[in-house]
Amino acid sequence: MGVRDVFGARSRIDRVELPGLAAPEQGGDGQRSILVTVVGNKSSLRAAAYAIGLARRRGLRLVVLYVHMISPLASTTDTIRALRLANAETVSALRVEMDDQAAALGVDVAVVERSGSPYMATMRLAEQVRADAIVMAGGRNFGHLAYRVSDIYALCKKLMAAGVTINRPPRDGHMAFIRSPDGVSIELLQDGHLDPKQPWASMPNTGSW
Repeated sequence: MGVRDVFGARSRIDRVELPGLAAPEQGGDGQRSILVTVVGNKSSLRAAAYAIGLARRRGLRLVVLYVHMISPLASTTDTIRALRLANAETVSALRVEMDDQAAALGVDVAVVERSGSPYMATMRLAEQVRADAIVMAGGRNFGHLAYRVSDIYALCKKLMAAGVTINRPPRDGHMAFIRSPDGVSIELLQDGHLDPKQPWASMPNTGSW
């Protein structure tokens, strides 16, 4: 499945690189971006299609991170060259499609390219642009959402009081997982550092996420 098969509308992209993706001033009304990571597979392209709709509904900028990946099994020069060419073709098609999508939906979109680990590249860029939410591919549906929160312990306590299951408690003071009513995995990430504390540090996982 190609990029065009996943997206339906037409658009324009504002090709801003990192100087134009600076974080908003601290003390303002929060971050104004959604970050989605694309690695060229079907699941991540669906995540991008979902993310641009989410950005339009929320009135936020969409930052699309394309991660160039070279398989560790690619041991010959010809294989590595072929993979680099495939990456280049995919990101070129992605830029054109996001161009079309942005104009059609009225969304401010920026495409950023990185190499290496998709997870590490996503976390670094999310911190750099102070993203409100991260959309990541993998698993059922499009993957999962990730939100930065100011106090993960207080939020999890509030969610539990409302009857929400904490599938992966914040034992490390940094990360927790819950599921939406329709089964989408939602990751909660602590903004900054909190020391582990009870009852969270010894709370077991519940179900899957």
